[in-house]
Amino acid sequence: MLRAFLSYYRPYRGMVCWIAVGSFLASLLELIFPLGVRQILQQELPRGAWMQIVWICLGLGLAYIANFLLYYAVSYQSGVLSARVENDMREKLFIHLEHLPFAFFDSSRTGQLLATLTGDTAEAGELAARVASDLLVCVISMLGIVFILLRLDPVLGTLVTLLMAMKGLHTVWINLKLRDTFQATRKEFGRLSALGEENLNGVRMVKAFTAENHSIHSFIRAARHYLQARRESFQVRAYFGASIGLFTNVVNLAILLGGTWRIRQGAMSLSDLVAFFLYVGVFIKPVMRLVLFVETYQKSMAGFRRFYALLQEKEETGQALPALPPTKGTIVFQNVSFAYDRGQPVLQHINLKISAGEKVALVGATGAGKTTLVNLLLRFYDPTAGKILIDGHDVTQFSRTSVRKQMGLVQQDVFLFSDSIAQNIAYGNLTGNQQEIREAAQSARALEFIQEMPETFATEIGERGVKLSGGQRQRLALARTFLKNAPIVVLDEATSALDNITEARVQKELDTLTQGKTTILVAHRLSTVRHVDTLVVLDKGRILEQGSPETLLRKKGAYYQLWQQEAELSQQVQKKEGIQDECLCCGN
Repeated sequence: MLRAFLSYYRPYRGMVCWIAVGSFLASLLELIFPLGVRQILQQELPRGAWMQIVWICLGLGLAYIANFLLYYAVSYQSGVLSARVENDMREKLFIHLEHLPFAFFDSSRTGQLLATLTGDTAEAGELAARVASDLLVCVISMLGIVFILLRLDPVLGTLVTLLMAMKGLHTVWINLKLRDTFQATRKEFGRLSALGEENLNGVRMVKAFTAENHSIHSFIRAARHYLQARRESFQVRAYFGASIGLFTNVVNLAILLGGTWRIRQGAMSLSDLVAFFLYVGVFIKPVMRLVLFVETYQKSMAGFRRFYALLQEKEETGQALPALPPTKGTIVFQNVSFAYDRGQPVLQHINLKISAGEKVALVGATGAGKTTLVNLLLRFYDPTAGKILIDGHDVTQFSRTSVRKQMGLVQQDVFLFSDSIAQNIAYGNLTGNQQEIREAAQSARALEFIQEMPETFATEIGERGVKLSGGQRQRLALARTFLKNAPIVVLDEATSALDNITEARVQKELDTLTQGKTTILVAHRLSTVRHVDTLVVLDKGRILEQGSPETLLRKKGAYYQLWQQEAELSQQVQKKEGIQDECLCCGN
């Protein structure tokens, strides 16, 4: 895991080397002051060499200035390195997420993915700076101090070194405890982020069902779990921080007892004892930095593990395959079957041919497999058995991107970005110019309402197009597909969320959009499929029958039953509305 983390330093070897050299020099300068004090107390002060004392102090002052400049440069470069590594990780993860298969997102929570994309990468970036600077400073300073202490007095130096070694073992134990607590903290934070993101995205649903209290209680429960996880980490961190103070006092006490004993024996001078105390003071600074580094390391590595785990998810296969040639739009499903995660089959032995320019509607009860069949065509998933051919080409032999470029998609749940109207339409063809975007909007009959907007095409439409009506959102989705101008058009219940009047208006644009193109309609209301060339009736993942609407009605099979059910339901609704109107007229 650590090797994987260090690999992100490769593009910045020069910066890392500069930080390492600067940290090394700064650490050496930290060791000069106690030696200067020892020199003054031991030699210059007893013989009254005032000018020598002044020169030594001036030298120490220059060393402090150089130390300040080095620390400033190292801190700045470390910050830049941290930001760049964090940005590299975030960009790499986002690119990776964009290439993951739909099956991954089916079982993932968006909030947790966002927590890793933003929070975990930020934690890992902070560690990148500390590894290059703090760790090196701590190691050099501590080793340098140990070396000097052993040179000043081997016996007392050995005693202090043993105490330091004991503290080092204690730090390793604390490190393991911190790893577990920070791992739990990041996990709970991911859950909290996911819950918050879901409830905020679904705020209209929450309010519509007056479920505010339920959402609040769920969020508070998750927040308290996160708080408890943080409390456990605070407990370990507080113990670690307090132990540093205890360790410092123990070392000072050991130096005081050991130093006075050595002075009584005549084996040590008073100036050496003062130097020992000064070096302990210097030693505590890297120890405290080491404490912060250990905390940062465990917190950051907990985030990096989540980041790294996402990178191990397998991307969609076939990105390196050749591009599908421009197509006329003939589609063939050859004995296609499909199941999610090797579970119950959703589609079984589908055989269907759609000629170029033909308009085909998929109908059937909810869960019959209509949308799944379309998802296979778009290569959101691949069949578990059988083949899908476009103009005789097996789509699995070509890149997914090139297959999807041959298709325009309009869905029931229109997704619009929190951006301008123009940018949302431009998603159909990101190389399109303003004139093409305007023509696409005109073709979708969206130009009229766009021109009434405060900033026309530059108008921001809010998250998921919240500032627009359902019909306006659907027209922008149509404009996007007009701009793409693909030979195959897929309409996945594109008008089922609209009222009858709006649906009738949008239906005209759909007819214009699909003229001369191979069209597949996933239909819930049979009134929208009267003018298709072929109807395909699905039930429990199988094709029950297919043919023209008139032929299937005369056949009086599965489609006829669906048609009768819808007609009876429509009559019941009209009858109920008529009774209500009569009651209103009578004043009852």
